[in-house]
Amino acid sequence: MSICRDFPLIGTKRHEMLRYSLILLSCFALLSCNSDQTIDLKDYYYPVDLIGESSRYVYKPVRDTLFEPVVWQYSVSKRDNKVVLKGENLDLQGRPTQVHEEEIVRSGSLLRALTLINYDSTGVASEINASIEGNNLFPFEVVDSTFIYFYKVVWDQKTDSLQVSLTRNRRYLGKTQYTIDGQTYDCVRFLLREMLTTDREGMTKSQWVGTELYAKNLGLVYYRKEISPNYILEYQLDENPFETN
Repeated sequence: MSICRDFPLIGTKRHEMLRYSLILLSCFALLSCNSDQTIDLKDYYYPVDLIGESSRYVYKPVRDTLFEPVVWQYSVSKRDNKVVLKGENLDLQGRPTQVHEEEIVRSGSLLRALTLINYDSTGVASEINASIEGNNLFPFEVVDSTFIYFYKVVWDQKTDSLQVSLTRNRRYLGKTQYTIDGQTYDCVRFLLREMLTTDREGMTKSQWVGTELYAKNLGLVYYRKEISPNYILEYQLDENPFETN
């Protein structure tokens, strides 16, 4: 009799173990599915296939029309089987004041070099090569809005013995649309948190927040940075560099 009573108990334990195993398998399957649900952002960054040897992006001020336009010249090349996107920030005379090179990899765009250029009263240029401590510029795949993409560069200003560092954290906020001159673009939006630190004999810090919009098959089309309540930088792309009139 005691042996007969044990059989139902053994069957119950097996049933519970089977049910527990199925629950675990379901959880693993769910986790696996969630990990595959990434958002592809590659088409929203600068289109290297279109930029070629030279493409100019001109950004005009949105809030204060007294500000000068911001001009970036981009070019794409291949070095040692690597795709390199070069960006040059040009002044009003067409001279580069900032030059950076980024490598386009499977996961996104990574900063590889940054040079700052100053000109004296005679036009002679002096260059400063920045040290790169965080090189994330733009991710090609995201899961949600919780991940932070870290960027940090440090340089020494020889003219005044000042060490400067710029830290920028980007966070994906989702998809949106933006209209320029009646044309609406599908965009992705990023939140910016930046900190500028200067150090000579004492350290000073400035922090601000901002927003960036990247349009599909175009790249950056809008950005806003609130340096202070009375000093806000807000620019949008003047025209699509790949459209001919």
